[in-house]
Amino acid sequence: ILAAAICVLAFGVVIFWNEYWNVPRLVYGVLPTYVVKEQHVNGLVVENRGHKTAHKVLIRVTDLDQPIESYTIKTNEQITAKEGDEHNIAIWLDRIVPGASVTLATWLRPLQVVTLFASMAVPWAAYWRICCPRESYP
Repeated sequence: ILAAAICVLAFGVVIFWNEYWNVPRLVYGVLPTYVVKEQHVNGLVVENRGHKTAHKVLIRVTDLDQPIESYTIKTNEQITAKEGDEHNIAIWLDRIVPGASVTLATWLRPLQVVTLFASMAVPWAAYWRICCPRESYP
């Protein structure tokens, strides 16, 4: 019985290590929208809060309601490729090590702001997709 309990405990430790502890954990936060010189500035921060490096990461911003005038990317990681048009941005990275982050800031062309209940303004909406891993780059 003691040997069986030790085997079950060892198996549980292996499962915990491989599935929960020793894995990358990509989390993101959407930065608040600011109006600077009649432009809407917004951003996204992606961090690896896990204990292992995330490989072949794709960060994609799609279907923006307002056209993107420009964007900047700040990271210590090497960017493999990036592409974008007026409503979409895609960033490919080979890896994001634990504790590293990627910050994307976008400057959007001003359009009419949609006001809800006279107290909440929604100048644009976006779908943020973070995919890991990605099998191949375009």
